[in-house]
Amino acid sequence: GTGKSAVLTALAIALGCRPKLTGRCDALKDLIGPYADRSIVEVVIVQCRDDPWRGSNPRDNWDFGKEVVIERTIQKSGASAFKIMTEDRTVVSTKKEDLMKILQHFNYQIENPVHVLSQKDAKTLLQSATKTSFYDFFFEATRLKNAYDLINENKHLSEKLEDVLTTKEKKNAD
Repeated sequence: GTGKSAVLTALAIALGCRPKLTGRCDALKDLIGPYADRSIVEVVIVQCRDDPWRGSNPRDNWDFGKEVVIERTIQKSGASAFKIMTEDRTVVSTKKEDLMKILQHFNYQIENPVHVLSQKDAKTLLQSATKTSFYDFFFEATRLKNAYDLINENKHLSEKLEDVLTTKEKKNAD
């Protein structure tokens, strides 16, 4: 009743989490109350001096200062937009891919159930309490699922490349 889940949902949505993973709704527009036409959520990431975010490549080299400010605006129509800003609120990007690079830099895994565990997911996990559900939780939380998916993707790409190479070798042999 104090709004902890609402704050967690707002934080997750501001940082690019898909609405379904919050356990609150299937679409962003469903997070907006009946008397509003939009919602704005702002998250401020305070940077440490040792490893500040400067941009995704050398040509960017943005000087954010002590803070990286992320703002997400959600419209009742379902549209949404990101703003990535410096400490003085200068907009440096509006691309979700830049947000993802920032999150990766700080190792924020917003869709990882261990980093952000909603009440619904916690209740489901504890109530089901099967070996399979615990393993699935572990598999996703440790990012083994990501590694597994990447390995399978690379395996398929490797097979395609082998087919192309075999075809070219046959053409050259003829």
